[in-house]
Amino acid sequence: MRPPLSASSSAPDLHSSPFYPSASAGPRSATLPSYETQWNQPGSPSSSQFRDAPSTIKSSLQSFSIDHRSPPRSRSGSALSVTSSTSGIVNSQLYFAIASDRPSEVQRLLETGEVSPNDGSGPQNPLVFAASNEHLEHRSEIVRTLLAHGADPSVLDKHEQPETITESQDPQRNSLKAYDPSVRSVPFLSVSYDSLPADRYYLSQAMNYKDHKPSAAIRSVPKFAPLARLRFKLIGQTLVLDEFYRALSIQALRGDNVPLVVLFCGPSGHGKSLMSRQVGDLLGCPIRFVNMTTLSSTQDVWDARSQSPTTDVIQSLGDFMCENEGKRCIVVLDEIEKTLNPRVLWALLVPWELGYCTLSSGRQVNTKEVIWIGISNLGQSMVLEASSLTEPAAGLSVGAYRELMSRVREKLSDELGSSLLSRVTAVLPFTPFSQEELEALAYDAVVATVTQRQTPLTEEDMAKVVGEAVRNYLPKEGARSLFRAVAEQMLDL
Repeated sequence: MRPPLSASSSAPDLHSSPFYPSASAGPRSATLPSYETQWNQPGSPSSSQFRDAPSTIKSSLQSFSIDHRSPPRSRSGSALSVTSSTSGIVNSQLYFAIASDRPSEVQRLLETGEVSPNDGSGPQNPLVFAASNEHLEHRSEIVRTLLAHGADPSVLDKHEQPETITESQDPQRNSLKAYDPSVRSVPFLSVSYDSLPADRYYLSQAMNYKDHKPSAAIRSVPKFAPLARLRFKLIGQTLVLDEFYRALSIQALRGDNVPLVVLFCGPSGHGKSLMSRQVGDLLGCPIRFVNMTTLSSTQDVWDARSQSPTTDVIQSLGDFMCENEGKRCIVVLDEIEKTLNPRVLWALLVPWELGYCTLSSGRQVNTKEVIWIGISNLGQSMVLEASSLTEPAAGLSVGAYRELMSRVREKLSDELGSSLLSRVTAVLPFTPFSQEELEALAYDAVVATVTQRQTPLTEEDMAKVVGEAVRNYLPKEGARSLFRAVAEQMLDL
């Protein structure tokens, strides 16, 4: 039985992690360093930090011995090395990041290329090392990060089940068996990792889209390659992602002088705004949202207040354009069909066609590097109708989805004008969630609520809340109906 789900505790500072090398360390041991022989590295820990370190880190690294025979010659090589009896010296940075329960550090190491998610030289594959550690508060996030950066999920299937040993029979062996190569074999989990809905979803994404053509195509375009990880930032909308990747690949083939304009449409609460934010996050470029419902003239577009989704920064869209002229940035036009005057959108014709805009001051601003995203609820009835004709578990086929794209594009052309739509790279309708996606979303919502309220939750209660939330899902309201149901269920526990 999995222990009760509890709120996350703060993780230690990885750069102050107390695992520095010791000349006396033997195989499969993690001993305190001899500080007289310790490398002269910035931020070296004291012995008291080791005593105060969380048991998660200590137990997780029991299988490793620390090697410091060759001092590092550069920052990238300044990490410790880890030795097992069979694999020699391996880079320990990723293992320490995982054991320290630091998803952000795991992501940083993978993004900079300092480590590989499929490092096979250590006692365990990093994905197995993370997935088999039930003591990690952020285990799911760490595993998703590894998968998003290319970790091979098949290593989990290949994992051999060990002989059954209870904690009462051998508590020390039970606490170390997930990390020590000397134990007969490494267990996968007492409760299978993929038995949790959200984790099962992301594992299936990694399995199903490992050699997926659209994902491979976007990875081949350097400036858009990070967006291949979008599958592990969102739940659902796999067909939207496929077509989004196709649009980006087509834009790359046409050249940088062609503005990229994408319209996200369909029922509320299905990830349109979230995906927009994640695109900006993965590309590492500034992003601003503009509320189109208050605009009544063409000049209002450039004078409109634009807001960052992650900070309190508010500035006019024109100022944002000037500040980022010639740079990659994202402008999200929210509720694009709800302007007070339909002529407002005429201000977008030149930027979307020629890649520049003219401000009220008369200044022309280069907008060729801007990624334009329009968000609209237009086409909702078409999306819901098309989705109702398919099995919830199966969802729309690729052919049916592309037919839906065409029909919704015609709808938007009628509503917004063909002159505007002819400049749009792709119209992408967001569809209702499948049963698997709903369970994954509900699970994530429960975890977020538990973390916020600092309230433990048993596995039985978790299943009850998730099941009831899924039953209360309303396609017209999307994930919001799901999150509302989770909150109501949590209050009743």
